[in-house]
Amino acid sequence: MSDRVRLAHLVKSTQQHLSLVPLILSRGWTRGAEIGVLRGKTLFYLLDHVPGLHMVAVDQWEQLPLRPDENAETYIDFDMEYLRGEVARKAARYGGRCRVLCGGSVSMADYVDDDSLDFVFVDGDHTAAGVAGDIRAWAPKVKRGGAVLGHDNDWSTVRRVIDELCPGWVDYGNSVWGIPREGVKL
Repeated sequence: MSDRVRLAHLVKSTQQHLSLVPLILSRGWTRGAEIGVLRGKTLFYLLDHVPGLHMVAVDQWEQLPLRPDENAETYIDFDMEYLRGEVARKAARYGGRCRVLCGGSVSMADYVDDDSLDFVFVDGDHTAAGVAGDIRAWAPKVKRGGAVLGHDNDWSTVRRVIDELCPGWVDYGNSVWGIPREGVKL
């Protein structure tokens, strides 16, 4: 069964960019990362609407086996090689403003310096282990005064993890959550 059918009851908002752009602009952030890019819809919207923004785009672009973990996605309906190529092609138009990292999100964090980002936007693996792994791997990449942000705070797995690791997180609308880097419990 496809992810679209199996997880359809969870997908409520794909308008995260409407919350992210005003947040990024109001804070004057210029360096960020998106964990879980897939097609690049959010990534390229941010780059188009936030002048001077530099982004790191992270995805493994692989179909995954069906796992017993709650909210595990397989991406069986997607041509991941095509999507990876399209994101890389589009990213090239932004020159040095967009760096694409292809691989597991936790291991890709090793390619980004600690304290180098203003924000990270976590929207990758939606299992509890995946969300926790991404927060733990990427929060140290955010400098003081920055924020750890994410999507799908209405998914049970995401909510459990952010309640535990990011107590006091804020709901910015469009299923976007966030917390100052200093508030993350690592």
